[in-house]
Amino acid sequence: VFFLITSIVSFSQIPELSISKKFADTCTINFSKPDSGQFIRMYPVNFLDTTNSEKVFLDDAFYDTLTMIINSLPNCKFELASHSDSYGQDPKNINITKKRAQGLMLYLMQQCGVQKKNIIARGYGEQQLLNNCDDGIECTKEQHTVNRRIELKIIGFIE
Repeated sequence: VFFLITSIVSFSQIPELSISKKFADTCTINFSKPDSGQFIRMYPVNFLDTTNSEKVFLDDAFYDTLTMIINSLPNCKFELASHSDSYGQDPKNINITKKRAQGLMLYLMQQCGVQKKNIIARGYGEQQLLNNCDDGIECTKEQHTVNRRIELKIIGFIE
């Protein structure tokens, strides 16, 4: 059974994904009975591969996790959504997250074999904050970090 539901507090393994809940704090995807609205929330900053001092790359586990989910549910259509914190101007944040989502989608299609029919990319900027760290609100760095995330959500089914 692949029913996943995780807790923000616990950092134990998500066995089906072989990743720590530190990287994916919420997953509501039911692999036995997928439905629109089910999602996984991931924080790419936790997947940074810092072994290369010249460039920063995302660890393969990040791409592998997204690819495994999409390929495990070939009849589902997914939205790959990139979100930012509220630093900077709203239009700039939307533009950055659109480019981020688009680049990630292209990588998944070209390097990981994800089919175009299964995925769309959207950048939301700071439009869907998970907390109250909006413009003008004083928040800690950690509180802002919560809003910088990638969400892979089932948005429909392929006929």
